[in-house]
Amino acid sequence: MAEARKGYFFCRKDDPEESALSLNGKKHKLKAKDFFAFAQNLGLSQKQVEGIFKKFSKNISLIEPCVRASFMPPSMQDAYISLSAERAKRLGF
Repeated sequence: MAEARKGYFFCRKDDPEESALSLNGKKHKLKAKDFFAFAQNLGLSQKQVEGIFKKFSKNISLIEPCVRASFMPPSMQDAYISLSAERAKRLGF
């Protein structure tokens, strides 16, 4: 519980799981195709998914200012921003 209070549950590079639920049979190293497969299983159209990705990619630049305005310690902010950038890159943003 002490770890949760410190905010470590937000950003843990040592935890291989990126999702609590499996997406396309995976919980880590998720890529855009995994989210597209998940959306297809939900019955979303290609156009709907592309719209979601477009909105997300448009707003990805808001992560850093929001994290910097948070109460996380600077080292945790840096780690969170770095991890977010790494995962956004993997998703093609």
